[in-house]
Amino acid sequence: MRPKEMSAMMRDIEFASRGITCRAWLCPPESEVLRNERGYPALVMAHGTSGVRQQLKQYVPRFTAAGMHVLAFDYRHFGTSDGEPRKLLSVRRQLQDYAAALDVIR
Repeated sequence: MRPKEMSAMMRDIEFASRGITCRAWLCPPESEVLRNERGYPALVMAHGTSGVRQQLKQYVPRFTAAGMHVLAFDYRHFGTSDGEPRKLLSVRRQLQDYAAALDVIR
């Protein structure tokens, strides 16, 4: 899928993690391949400890083409998400952000 087509499928969303706004893309599945009586499987993606979701953009189409919802987000303090100071690395906070993202995709 070309980047322009992928951008059209990506919906910008926000969610709160311990009072801080995290920003993400929510991408619907392209096919019915994996749909079952409960819906579609889902994948939450965040980049390593200090990356940003923009670096994940090339991988998202592979999962949506396989029939999965994808939520790709920036940890707080990184990318487009809120949080000061910027580029603060806290694994504890990133785990909290991941838990909040999982709540969103459920």
